Amino acid sequence: MRSLNDAVCAARGVTRQVRCTVNDIHTLLDLVGRGLGVALVPQHVAAKPQAAGLVTVRLPQDGVPAWVVSAVTGSGPSLAPRLLELLDTEPEPASDADRA
Repeated sequence: MRSLNDAVCAARGVTRQVRCTVNDIHTLLDLVGRGLGVALVPQHVAAKPQAAGLVTVRLPQDGVPAWVVSAVTGSGPSLAPRLLELLDTEPEPASDADRA
């Protein structure tokens, strides 16, 4: 999400000043609800019951980079092939850049 938000802001000439980063959506919504900042989040996060008391503003969709969702698994036995089958997609090998 960070790189996506950075790209959206940069495309519109907005310089972000990030003072705090959290990796938990409920903590994020709590901090915003207490007036400690704003958050750029996917629509499904803004629709959570925990966000009910917050003000949401839908951003324009033009020029928004695509959000690519990936399934990642280790090399051992897993259910990932079945998940990919259910999602009707083929696995792609990780590039050397992805492994770095």
